[in-house]
Amino acid sequence: MASILKKYWLTVGLIGTVSAVLADPTDTLAAAGNWLAANRGADLVIFLIFLCSGLGLKIEQLRHGISDWPLLALSLFLIFVLAPLLALALGRWPLPEGVRIGLYLVAIMPTTLSSGVVMTAAAGGNLAAALLITIVANSLATITVPLVFPLLFAGAIGSGPIQLERLPMMANIASLVVLPLAGGMLLRRPWAEFIERRGGVLGLVNQVLVLVMVATACARSKPTILTGLGSLPSIGLLAGSYHALLVGAALGLARLLRIGPGRREAAIFMGGQKTLTLAVLLQLQFFPQFGEALVFNVGHHLIHLVMDGFLVAALNRES
Repeated sequence: MASILKKYWLTVGLIGTVSAVLADPTDTLAAAGNWLAANRGADLVIFLIFLCSGLGLKIEQLRHGISDWPLLALSLFLIFVLAPLLALALGRWPLPEGVRIGLYLVAIMPTTLSSGVVMTAAAGGNLAAALLITIVANSLATITVPLVFPLLFAGAIGSGPIQLERLPMMANIASLVVLPLAGGMLLRRPWAEFIERRGGVLGLVNQVLVLVMVATACARSKPTILTGLGSLPSIGLLAGSYHALLVGAALGLARLLRIGPGRREAAIFMGGQKTLTLAVLLQLQFFPQFGEALVFNVGHHLIHLVMDGFLVAALNRES
């Protein structure tokens, strides 16, 4: 039992965090989360998450992945072009507004910072290429998210198009994502040996911060989440279908481009997975009244981790 909890503790933690905030009859946790959100605590948490992620990235491995430009191009196409287009197509279904917003938030996100890299390596893929995709995609998100955000969300909610100042949003994402990520990678160099010895602690701190971020967003959206719990089955089906379509497209395009085993894994996992923390931050800033959006964000993250865990095993059997 202990080994299972250790292996899947983030999944258990996400479920437990959301459940604790929603089930708290005194609303103490919700009040703490609301205070954190009101005092820019969410910004600090996401800054620390990306700083820890940067500290954990081994820059010296990147030189082995820089030469594979077709793989990088395919991955970026999946992340920034196909993912929003698929979401736009699925968004034409008669979905609740909150669920549609959650789907669109997931769609415009860059790739994950750790799980995709770990699963790429576990499936026998190119670890260096996965690291490169992580850094490039999360850096490009500074530009792509502010550009695509108002386009994708135009008419997505009853209040009509969102008025968004792109340059301030770019600066905000750069300061909360790119700056700490780059700073962490630079700080790693003189502290590499110490970080290697304490790598497990760093990963644990990172994941605890993710739970704090989710708890904060859950606190802000608690009333609407509670009223929308009946949509959980449909959210799970939509999130699973969306991820399956992305993974299927990655497999098909990799075969078409003759990107075979040993290379395709990076495109499959990095192209299909989406970071949770930035999606939660945007939900907190722009759509706190749509609790179902947060439920979709967290649900999608849990579902794609489970699905990709089975995919790792399947790819290993195939090879």
